[in-house]
Amino acid sequence: MNKSVFSKFGFWICLVLLTMLCCEQALVAQTRQRLRVPEDYPTPEAALEAADPGGIIILDTRDWFVNLNITKPITIRGRRNDRPRLLPADETLPTIQVRSASVNIRNLRFTEGIVGVEALSEAVGLTVSNCEFIDVFGDGIRCIGSRDVSILNTDTGSDLTSGGNFGNGFVFEGVDGFLVDGATASGNSGSGFDLNGSNGLVINCDAGQNIFAGYDIEGTDIAVVDCNAGLNRTGFLFSNCRRLAVEGNNMASNLGLGLLVTGVRRASFANNSIAANRAAEELGAIFTNTRNTSFVGNEISFDNVFYAPDTRRNFISGNMVQSAEIIDDGVNNFIEE
Repeated sequence: MNKSVFSKFGFWICLVLLTMLCCEQALVAQTRQRLRVPEDYPTPEAALEAADPGGIIILDTRDWFVNLNITKPITIRGRRNDRPRLLPADETLPTIQVRSASVNIRNLRFTEGIVGVEALSEAVGLTVSNCEFIDVFGDGIRCIGSRDVSILNTDTGSDLTSGGNFGNGFVFEGVDGFLVDGATASGNSGSGFDLNGSNGLVINCDAGQNIFAGYDIEGTDIAVVDCNAGLNRTGFLFSNCRRLAVEGNNMASNLGLGLLVTGVRRASFANNSIAANRAAEELGAIFTNTRNTSFVGNEISFDNVFYAPDTRRNFISGNMVQSAEIIDDGVNNFIEE
């Protein structure tokens, strides 16, 4: 009787026991995944060493002197309403270096050190959100050979009273797939956004009062949409780009050119505003060595747009020009106003 009962229900009994065991282990793992510093662990380093992959490290709102080397999927963040300040224990090293997939850094404030966050080729799926990088001695965020990087609602160098960062705000080198949305890069000694050999989307961003350029971009398959650049030496600088889309941006009141385009192929410039920049000869935009680009539906005020003699087969149409002109010295460019 007992044997027949077990044979009939034994499988289901084992399944229930196994499920209960798995739930218990999952509950233990879940409680271990939220590591509070200093309540549970005295330092961020101790919490990082103890954390399981996928764990969440929560830092108290105070100053932390760290050089964190992240080699496993992890979230490190401040509390909901305040940003802890991270400073480098060793100023010659990044405050945080990422060498793992699926790392999430949010709600933190970085200052001093050679770089705030450095992501290397192992960093796939990195997200940095709601962070500040102020008075970093080098670059705020530097990504080299990373993939699928997201930078959301993050400011670099915006504390102009102390001079911003002494390098660039955001640096991407060889990044395959990025999204920068709602970021501010102002008051940096280099460029706000320095994107080299990378592909992705920059949207709803602001770059002002940078010593070099607001946006210094070189790469393939890049879109820059609804961004602003003012009071930089050059607002937007595009060089050696392929398959470039630049739409709905404000290029006004820069100390030099609002837009400089050189060595670009198959690009679209549409619905941008170029106004009141301060380059010599009242120039707001210069195109050199460009081929097969379109310049359509832009607003040009108090600035001239110049196509150099080495430009070929560019299409210029439907632009609104006020107290300015489009000067075409190129070959086989089509202008229709």
